[in-house]
Amino acid sequence: MGLDVTAYTQVQLVPRGKRENAAFVVDEEAISRRPLTSVGLTPGVYKSTGPEFELRVGHLMSYMWWREQLAQLGGYRQQDVLAGDVASGPFVELISFADLQGVIGNTAARKLADDFERYDAQAQALGSSFYGLYLQFKRAFDFAKDAGVVSIH
Repeated sequence: MGLDVTAYTQVQLVPRGKRENAAFVVDEEAISRRPLTSVGLTPGVYKSTGPEFELRVGHLMSYMWWREQLAQLGGYRQQDVLAGDVASGPFVELISFADLQGVIGNTAARKLADDFERYDAQAQALGSSFYGLYLQFKRAFDFAKDAGVVSIH
């Protein structure tokens, strides 16, 4: 089973009755489950109005390993974030996104883009296996940081 990510540079809420070109849905439950990543999102159906960037993350087990390395780069363990023991810090918004499906709004994307930029040199030192995916996520959050979102599906 694989994981895909789509970064949208610009999105727009679609009015009822005009949803044939919808890209994704944000429901109230998703917003309440993920307060760190849904700031600024309104429940509804959205469409893309700008460039998009697709990322194929690959196998979930590989992604879980990568995410643990990302947490360690940020100075904590992935399990501590998932247990609620770490509520802020570098990459926390991505690490806390445990169910691997949903949308990260542009407020969290902007913070994550800054984190990925700030830790780039340290990430590169971890080797090409880690750094290749790091660069892809860095690009995704940079795409979405102004008026877009990152959809994990």
